[in-house]
Formats: sequence, structure tokens, C-alpha cells
Amino acid sequence: MTRGMFDLTNAASKKIWQKIHPPLQVAEKQCNECLFTRNKIVNDNDRDVLLKQLAEEGTYFICHKFTIDGDRKVCCRGFYEKVGDSNNFIKWSKIFGLVEFLKIP
Repeated sequence: MTRGMFDLTNAASKKIWQKIHPPLQVAEKQCNECLFTRNKIVNDNDRDVLLKQLAEEGTYFICHKFTIDGDRKVCCRGFYEKVGDSNNFIKWSKIFGLVEFLKIP
């Protein structure tokens, strides 16, 4: 598959991609207040608006547990599991083996 100047199936292109993009950091499990559980900290309407906005921006939902003691942009595990296959950033991170799972603080 070719995208722009990159042949994304080529090993050399994979190495270039890995240098340009650091690994996607993902929570190793869903937290107890995950956006995709009954215990979520937002209502259903706000969640739906947020998910639509994230899809339009091509970005991912950041797990709030990682922002409490700092500004770490770690992908929510629920988002990764439920939405990840339709998110190009997550999809390419998976293809190139650039996903790092982190323990929830």
C-alpha cells in the first residue's frame, strides 16, 4: 500500500515511520470510570459529541487517570479496543508495532 512517498509495506518505510512517530501509549486496561462503561464520568450525550469530535480530528481519547498527576497523553484502553480499528492513527500504530501499554497510575 502506498501513501504519498511511503510504501507502507516496506521495511525501510517502517523504520522511517518509527523515527517520526513515537509509540502510541495506551492504558493497559480500562479504568473504573472509562468512557465506555456504566461508571463513566460524562453523560451519554457528551460522550457521543466527544467521540464524533475525535473522529473528525483523527485523534484519540486520553485516559483522565494519566492526567491527574501530569499531562501524559495516554490513549484510553476502552477507546483503543472499541474505536481503534476505525482510527487511522491507532491502526497505523498497530501495523508498525508502535503501541506501548502502560499501567494505570
